[in-house]
Amino acid sequence: MARQIAERLKPCPDLRVKAWTSRRHRGVAVWLEGLVDPDRLQEALVSLRERGCEGQASGNPGVPSEEVRTLTAAVRAVLDGCAVIARDGASGARAWRLSAAPARSVERSENEPTLHGPQEALIESLAVNLAMVRKRLKSPRLKIETFTVGETAPCDIAVLYEAGMAKPHLVQEVRRRISRIRVDYVADSNEVREFINDPRFSVFPTTEETERPDRVVAGLMEGRVAIIADGSPTCLMVPVTFAMNLSSPEDYYMHYSLALPLRLLRHLMFWSAVLLPALYVALVTYNQDLLPTPLLVSVAAQHAGIPFPTIIEALGMMIAFEALREAGTRLPRAVG
Repeated sequence: MARQIAERLKPCPDLRVKAWTSRRHRGVAVWLEGLVDPDRLQEALVSLRERGCEGQASGNPGVPSEEVRTLTAAVRAVLDGCAVIARDGASGARAWRLSAAPARSVERSENEPTLHGPQEALIESLAVNLAMVRKRLKSPRLKIETFTVGETAPCDIAVLYEAGMAKPHLVQEVRRRISRIRVDYVADSNEVREFINDPRFSVFPTTEETERPDRVVAGLMEGRVAIIADGSPTCLMVPVTFAMNLSSPEDYYMHYSLALPLRLLRHLMFWSAVLLPALYVALVTYNQDLLPTPLLVSVAAQHAGIPFPTIIEALGMMIAFEALREAGTRLPRAVG
């Protein structure tokens, strides 16, 4: 099987194959350098030699493992960071989970910062993200279902919900939409959102994105369903209402007498940003009689030297603000 794995993966300079010998059997260990902890692998191989053939058949104490019977399953295990242990003459092998894949540590939330409450944010490891949710929601009714999406490069997607809180038909609909995804590769949870969105061309978001595990737990306890993709530092939550887009994680850690005015202020500022440019264009261009005379004279004097209509001026201002925001977000900090 080792030769077949090497043929399937070649050219693969980081593939490692090491022979092992026990009292009565011989075999090989196959793994990818950088994805497997070499110290744990060496200890497991030493234990395997001492225990003999039964070690490969039933696994190794202290090392999570599973049996693989096909070449496809063995290749997938190697790519997942497992060491595949095969015995000469055996039809199958075992995949030892000795993963030591590179990953960043848990850090503060950059996109949803708060002064109060937890400061942890999700990272690109699905196992770590699930552990952070489990740490906060110690409930036996928390259910986690995994799906594998991707024809060429499979990606694991976890669906989380609180049994008894989430509606069964909602969970079933999430299962159906994820199961029908047909794509070669999923790079981020945003791609999952594109496939499960409904309707596709709506200007309003139909999923909520967050990088805070405490907000994920709050959504689960509200009866919502969370979707986390391996390799993505964000979580999707469905369903979502319009008001949820104007809430802040810090609202959960403030007294309602303070959180309520801040939420009302957000709503006021949102509608002001949406409606004021249109109101300005309508008053200055088509309904000047509604403006007080001194204000109308001042506005006319400001527009005396501008060769563009008012609507072009308003659109230019909005585009300029959006360009400045995009530059501050995308460019390096020193340049932005």
